Amino acid sequence: MQIFDVRNPYSTFFVLGITIILIFSFWGIGHQSANLPTHKKVAEQFVIWQQNEPKRYSYIAREGCMYVASAKVLVVNGVPLFEKVGKIGHQLVIDDLFKAANKGIFEAASIDIQYHPQFGFPELIKVDWKKETIDDECFYEISQFKIIE
Repeated sequence: MQIFDVRNPYSTFFVLGITIILIFSFWGIGHQSANLPTHKKVAEQFVIWQQNEPKRYSYIAREGCMYVASAKVLVVNGVPLFEKVGKIGHQLVIDDLFKAANKGIFEAASIDIQYHPQFGFPELIKVDWKKETIDDECFYEISQFKIIE
């Protein structure tokens, strides 16, 4: 049996199958390589955060997709304490924002990340999971970040 015999239907299906697999493989590699600079930036900012994280600090964390959840957070020696703001509270720590950023880089249609200039953590992440879907946009926000002496 010849693999590239156009008269043989199995040969045609084999060649078409291999062609489709190669196209999707190169598409996946291209998609990952396009996101590589953003992934490197998140990794660099995470190192900055780990090196500069204060011992005691506070902030307000907000997360929203279909609803908005907020909490006041006090961190002392790496232990977070949460106070619910509004009807829905959430326990969002800064390390979770780095995880959300990495997930969004590889799974979302688009992502926009703004970093704190001194400490390097993401202050605002805007994610659109699917371009063709309405109301699937999410955000994560850290505001009123203060070091406690």
